Amino acid sequence: MVTRTLATCAALFMAWTGQAAPASAMCRNVTVVATGSPAKSIDDAVASSTDALVAKILKTYGRNWGPGSHRNGSHHCDRALGYRPQWTCQAKTVAICAPDTNPQKD
Repeated sequence: MVTRTLATCAALFMAWTGQAAPASAMCRNVTVVATGSPAKSIDDAVASSTDALVAKILKTYGRNWGPGSHRNGSHHCDRALGYRPQWTCQAKTVAICAPDTNPQKD
């Protein structure tokens, strides 16, 4: 069992959508879990689960939403032993965030 943060997930989401990290963002407390494809290396399995999480958030909540901060999520990876050992990872976030397009000014 290996647990990893979603720092790579947030970075991939921002790179994928072409956005820089917003100075002001709105977030929702929503739990989203996605499982990636099996892979020979743990890094490839983590990347696959990250891609699956980002795709699931985009499909469910729309283009502006992403996994938010790496503090909101984790990866859980298991290695299946056998003839061809492979890693399978599951990415989880407990908050999704979007840039605040209408920040209130004081």
